[in-house]
Amino acid sequence: MAAGNTSAIRRWRVAILLGWAALAVGGLLASTDLNGRLTTSLAVPASQSQRAATLLRLHFADSIEGDFVVVARASHATATADEARLAAAIEQVPGLAISQERVQSGLLLAGISSTLNLRDAAALTAPLRAALVRKGFAGALVTGPAAIQYDLSPVLASDLRRGEFVGGLLALLVSLVVLGLSLRALIPLLVAAGAVGAALVVLDALSHVVTLVLYTPNVVVLVGLGLAVDYTLLWLRRVRDEESSGAADASAAAAPTRRTIVIAAIVATTGLATMLAVPIPFLRSLGVAGLVVPVCALAAALSLAPALGSLLDAPSPRHSRRRRSVWVRWSELVTRRPLAVLVVSLVVLAVLAAPIAGLSLTAGSLRAVPGGLESTRALALIESRVGVGVVAPVEIVLDSGHKGGANEPALLAARNRLASAILGLSDVTIVAEGERRPYVDATGRYSRVIVVTRQDFASAATSHLVDEIRAAIPAARFPTGSSVVVGGAPAQAHDFVTRLARSMPWVVAGALVLAGLILLATFGLPIALLAILLDLASVAGALGVLVAVFRDGVASSWLGTYRVDAIESWVPVFLFAVLFGLSMDYEVFVVGAVREARLHGARGREAVAEALSATGPVVTGAAAVMVAALVGLVIGRVAGLQELGVGLAAGVVIDAVVVRALVLPSVLALLGDAAWPTKTPALVEGGRSSAGRRGVTSRW
Repeated sequence: MAAGNTSAIRRWRVAILLGWAALAVGGLLASTDLNGRLTTSLAVPASQSQRAATLLRLHFADSIEGDFVVVARASHATATADEARLAAAIEQVPGLAISQERVQSGLLLAGISSTLNLRDAAALTAPLRAALVRKGFAGALVTGPAAIQYDLSPVLASDLRRGEFVGGLLALLVSLVVLGLSLRALIPLLVAAGAVGAALVVLDALSHVVTLVLYTPNVVVLVGLGLAVDYTLLWLRRVRDEESSGAADASAAAAPTRRTIVIAAIVATTGLATMLAVPIPFLRSLGVAGLVVPVCALAAALSLAPALGSLLDAPSPRHSRRRRSVWVRWSELVTRRPLAVLVVSLVVLAVLAAPIAGLSLTAGSLRAVPGGLESTRALALIESRVGVGVVAPVEIVLDSGHKGGANEPALLAARNRLASAILGLSDVTIVAEGERRPYVDATGRYSRVIVVTRQDFASAATSHLVDEIRAAIPAARFPTGSSVVVGGAPAQAHDFVTRLARSMPWVVAGALVLAGLILLATFGLPIALLAILLDLASVAGALGVLVAVFRDGVASSWLGTYRVDAIESWVPVFLFAVLFGLSMDYEVFVVGAVREARLHGARGREAVAEALSATGPVVTGAAAVMVAALVGLVIGRVAGLQELGVGLAAGVVIDAVVVRALVLPSVLALLGDAAWPTKTPALVEGGRSSAGRRGVTSRW
């Protein structure tokens, strides 16, 4: 009977290994398939800019996200010939049409419109460039939203490969430090490969029904790498400690850590789940990706890690007494002078968070992308001659209410009044409008006014200009029955940031409530409140570091990051959701160890000291793994991902070094038994380990 059970267990282990190996291979295939369905669209449903975009696409055959700008050196003397060659080139690319063209400051500038969405239009970038070369425009450059997305895709893929190599190598080094020189140090990386592969397979399937952002693979792979290695490392370290203590069944003795990891993963998903409530596809797609990653990481850690552990069984290296004694002395210091430690730690957190007062947000920037791409070289040329605003103008769409009404005297006069008012606003260089195509549609019902600015489409000045244009509409006195909407990329960026700012409090509140309820049921009210406050402190410190690096330039040259005036608005939201979960992970690991020490007889500061000395090495190692994985984002060449990488890495370091090693144990030491409910919640009652004695937490 025992032999039969052993044989069945072996078959199950083989099935698990083969299943996860298939998912890892499937992830490689899925990542290639997934890339063709990603986008950087900033569309905001039900916004004024989205209504304008719909009207432009339906009545002017112009999708603002699927547009191109062709720029070439030219003169008025050659303008006619250049325009003829350009028209011949555009005819060779179905779906594209010239919307406007002019010669200005020695450049031929041509707006190329399409009805395609951003993803589909990006696929026409290469055919458009080839057609220009064939028609004698070898020196012409193509830019615009679609061309930028096309050029960014291989950059992100290259950054991802480099990030995987660097993050994986650093994660392996940390595993060797935490687990010792043995084959088991390979298990976390193998688990991460399975978890990331599974996440990519799931997201590839979801990409057919939901919008996914161009950054998704980078975030999934590198954050997934960190989480999977974290969870696996925590479990393997506990198993190793139980083996070193002579436990008959180390895996069974490590059950409390498995439960702790499950709770941590559940809590980690709560912050990410709240992003699904944000009514912006860009953020929702990141929320979907963020939910899939911890679930796959947890599944791999609980199933693949034990299977690999039995396969790669090896003698466990003994504890390093020197390392152990360091954490014992550290725990004694913190618990002996908890008030002094707490005060100093809070001062450090306040200093780190101080730059957050200078946080300003943007939807993105045409400048914060790699400079060697054709689309960015075109932007630099345009900016040097006429201003980058020409690439993404404001587009005002007017609906007269009936066919042929666009050029009626009353509406025409109102349109002229609006154009004159806009021309007097700061940063406006051109206001273009007319009485026939491309300014009036074929039915004569709709008309549009194109406003070219000096600034980047997502700059604070351009966002303010959008507000000024919208405020000027009532004074133009449009006839009753007509309507006016302000759109274009600047208005879309403005609406994106505005809607995101309104949604952020709900994301924060939702994450706090959901995580608070889970922690309340698990550890009781004092611990739940403490966890929430400490997580907010970690997030505030991370945002402060983010502003200091990217706006103020602190360590920017050393890190190789961009210098920007504002942080991309999706970054703080996603950073909060991810970091909130990670912080809760480390909180649960430490508090779970304190609870386990109390279950085995330790009380007050003694329980805190035992837990801190036991979890210190492994939590620090887990944090180091996560930072190692996030380095892959920091060394990338896209500003938004750099910002996310720096913010998350800073948050993890702050949380592991300041909050979990100093603030949390000092507060728990000060509160003593008051921090714990009289009755132990069932969720964390794991019983005694095989040792069955106090002090078991030293092997947590």
